[in-house]
Amino acid sequence: MQRAVLYLVGVVFLLVSAAHVVRLILQVEILINGWILPLWASLPGALVALLLAWLCLREARR
Repeated sequence: MQRAVLYLVGVVFLLVSAAHVVRLILQVEILINGWILPLWASLPGALVALLLAWLCLREARR
């Protein structure tokens, strides 16, 4: 059960990381309550999500 949850969470983090990368490539603006989220914010978001995905998937394989 724990392995399945770790695998699922790892895939979700992988999708989040991919969404950040797509936002960077396509230069999509995100508007939050009248404030535009800068594009550079997606770079650390993508890296952190990728790191978390890697950690979860690595742990699920053990």
